[in-house]
Amino acid sequence: MSSKVIDIDLGTTHSCVAIIDKQRLEVFENDRGLRKTILYVAFTEHERIVGNEAKIHSCIDPLNT
Repeated sequence: MSSKVIDIDLGTTHSCVAIIDKQRLEVFENDRGLRKTILYVAFTEHERIVGNEAKIHSCIDPLNT
């Protein structure tokens, strides 16, 4: 039986998630196909925006990002 380790890296600017076992390391991609996600969250009247889209939104509405 092989044991697996889930690694969650919550850095100060980015985060990433990986599974590690004896044979290999697999880093997960986000919905944009990137292996790391920028740590931004923005709130609008109707939704919560995270990641790169939230960083872009911060230029439009910095008080709610």
